[in-house]
Amino acid sequence: RNGRDALTTFQVEQATKSSYAMGKVCELPGRVADLEALKLALAGQRLSVGYVRHTGASADTETVTINGRVYEYDTGGAITGDVAVDISGGNSAAQSATALALAINTDTGADVDALVATDGTTVILVGRTAATAFSLAETLGNGSVSAAMMIAGLDAADRLVVFGRYVVTAADVAQLATGGEIVVGCLEDPGSTPELVNLLAADAAGSFYSVANLGFRLARVNTNNYALLLRDPGAVLAATDQVRFALGA
Repeated sequence: RNGRDALTTFQVEQATKSSYAMGKVCELPGRVADLEALKLALAGQRLSVGYVRHTGASADTETVTINGRVYEYDTGGAITGDVAVDISGGNSAAQSATALALAINTDTGADVDALVATDGTTVILVGRTAATAFSLAETLGNGSVSAAMMIAGLDAADRLVVFGRYVVTAADVAQLATGGEIVVGCLEDPGSTPELVNLLAADAAGSFYSVANLGFRLARVNTNNYALLLRDPGAVLAATDQVRFALGA
């Protein structure tokens, strides 16, 4: 067997072992070379993320607030916030970042874990609870937070993943040349709005195109079904080229 057949066998075996049966895909006879729909039981979670950026020295009584918990930069003495960020030994951007990360990671009431980025002045925040968008705020004179809310994660659950490989035909090339679209895949009732996870375009020899030259969109066909449509404004595709994609829901 070649590598692709071996991978397909593995995918099907994994699908039959999951807690769901294989999902359905819409058929495009004679045009789709490969299309498998799998429901994968994922044990992991996607945690929410954000960051605090220091652009200069911090000052006593300045604060960073994460999900309502106040981390107060402190040069000594009492604080009015929840957790002291000790900058008594120095308050440069790098020292402030290190102090904030330490304060968060030693705080038993923290909702996040912290890591100082390679630039030395940014504190990366990772939520301890999945699918929760924690709020962020600051009163820094020299700094900022990534956004008012951390980007939310996802709970561990079964995910529908569809892998597709579409072979472009001469008729497709003619259609694309008019500025029109072609359909390269269709997903039947995924249970939620799908998203494009991965996308590749290659010629028959396996040389890849830049997807920046192509246009893709997911369109609802009826109440529950979704089609993946392709445009080729740069006229880069030729017959026998391949479009490979992964959709998730």
